[in-house]
Amino acid sequence: GKIVQLNTLKDEARGKIGVDFTLLFAVLILLVMGLTMLFSVSSAANMSSGNVYSPIIKQSILASVGLVVMFCLSRIDYRIIKKYSGILYVFNIIVMFLVGFVGVDSHGARRQINIGIGSLQPSEFSKYFMIIWLASRFAIIKKDEIKNTFGEYISNKGLTQLRIAETEKYPHVTFFFDGGKEVEY
Repeated sequence: GKIVQLNTLKDEARGKIGVDFTLLFAVLILLVMGLTMLFSVSSAANMSSGNVYSPIIKQSILASVGLVVMFCLSRIDYRIIKKYSGILYVFNIIVMFLVGFVGVDSHGARRQINIGIGSLQPSEFSKYFMIIWLASRFAIIKKDEIKNTFGEYISNKGLTQLRIAETEKYPHVTFFFDGGKEVEY
């Protein structure tokens, strides 16, 4: 049926090295568009410095490093990352706590740690570590095990619920607050 054909097309799009070329192409197009917009915005401001291309060169180098890191991280099996999600979460909390003591003031706030060759902003990694940790927690919860969901709690208190951040076709908010169960209260 259609599912087999879609899976076949998906496998063909991945190629022999296991890369989704459609997704990679979309990322590269967005990268080129971003660099083009950066050049159009910054070229006039950099004319006085003599090198109009310096921001583009810098951002192209950083983008290339990012693409290499992206490819390397895509080679890691997600189950390994899931296995160490708790360690990443604790490490994240410790580093965020350390910023208050060993952090460097920048633009009126202490949010970076000097690591010698540059500075590191732990809050940037915090976003990814939190997503990984939360995903690993939600992955082990079974829908039948969730008791006293938010919607059930409000209903048991005799309060009225009005959820206006969704539609009947896509009731995401209700579904999330009800622990992934289709229940009316």
